[in-house]
Formats: sequence, structure tokens, C-alpha cells
Amino acid sequence: MAKVGFSPLISDARGSVAAVTFSRSRSGQYTRARVTPRNPKSGSQRAVRAGMTYCRTRWSTVLTDAQRQAWDLLAARYPKRSTIAGMVRLSGQQMHARCGIPAYYYFAWTIDNAPTDLTVNPPLSLAINSFTHAPFHLTITITGPEAFTNAWIVQVTKPLSAGIRKWTRAIVYIGKLTGGTVYPFDIAPWYTALGLPTPALGQRLGVMVHAFNYTNGAISQAFITDALAT
Repeated sequence: MAKVGFSPLISDARGSVAAVTFSRSRSGQYTRARVTPRNPKSGSQRAVRAGMTYCRTRWSTVLTDAQRQAWDLLAARYPKRSTIAGMVRLSGQQMHARCGIPAYYYFAWTIDNAPTDLTVNPPLSLAINSFTHAPFHLTITITGPEAFTNAWIVQVTKPLSAGIRKWTRAIVYIGKLTGGTVYPFDIAPWYTALGLPTPALGQRLGVMVHAFNYTNGAISQAFITDALAT
């Protein structure tokens, strides 16, 4: 990356020309080598993109004007917090996608009618009861209000070194638990079915759980925990 200066006739430049990209930061104008963004195509990413396409198609071809207006009103009631711009008001179509994509992804569920609210009952606690590498078992217990509308969305990491403690972005969705589940529940078969590497002695695995209300598409904040394989 190199800082650049312009003549009085050119005060700014953005975008790419050949192999060079022009941009600006708080320190001023600079150039860098042009790179092609990665476009990973994992199964989960393909499913999310399919959900986006599905919601966009339903919005434009299936929903009535009255249904779209109801989504507009819901969006006005529930602005989204942005780390850059503070509270941002979504459009009705964006709110429809915000609720509809998780419903499509986790349950193959359609939410065409705007819900009356976006409430969801979060889990109260998450614990790893046992984590052994040979044989491989990973049992968890989730406590919380198991309303009929709730499901627990379970995500895990791949095996990590014992010293790694910040892992919340390196997660994989492996399954969902609904009301009536008997705990402790062993999620190792889900993990193995996805072809994830079996953890070795002393490696760390992280577990993240969200509550999902499949009547309105609302998702709670995450509960996380981790443990070392014994």
C-alpha cells in the first residue's frame, strides 16, 4: 500500500484501474494491489444465498400490497443497530428477508405475513457435560423457556488448539433442538455426520446456541461455552 498525491485538477480517486485500486482512509489517499474477493461456496453459504433468492422472489411475485405494507410498518417499529451508523431503519423488504431467511434456512419455513412482534425467549444457560475424544462424545445441556415456538440453533467450532479462546466467528451450524429434548444431549453424531475432524486429546471445541422463534423469524443473542477434550 502506498500513499499518493494528486494535482489540483484531481482531488480524489476511487475504484480500480488495471491491477491498481485507489481508495481513501483517515490518513489520506492510497493505492493497493487489486485483488479479487473470495467467494467461498460452502453448503451453509449456498443455503443462505438460496434463502435470499427465495425471499426476494416471494416479495416481488407472491406477497400482496397489504402484506408488503405490513412489513414496512414492522420495519419502522424495529430499527436495526449498526456499529457504524447507529440505529438504521430497514425497508419492508429487508425486514421480510431478515425474518424469512433464517426460517427458510433452519426449517424450510415461509413467513409471508408480518408478525406482530419480534420477541424470542433466549436460553438461560448452556453447559458442556462431557467431552471425550475416544470414543468421541460431546454432550450439552440447555436450560430455558421451551415455548412451542422456540428451537435451539446449535453451532460448533472445528477442533482448536487449547490456547485459542476467541472463536465465535469460526463456527459451523450442525443442528437444532426443539421442545421435549432429553438432556444431556450428545451432539457428536451431528458433528461427525458433517465430516468435521474428530478432536484429539487436549484440543478445544466451542459450542454456540441461539434461540429461534420460527413463527416470526427472530433470533436471540448467543450463549457460548467451550471445553478441552479428555
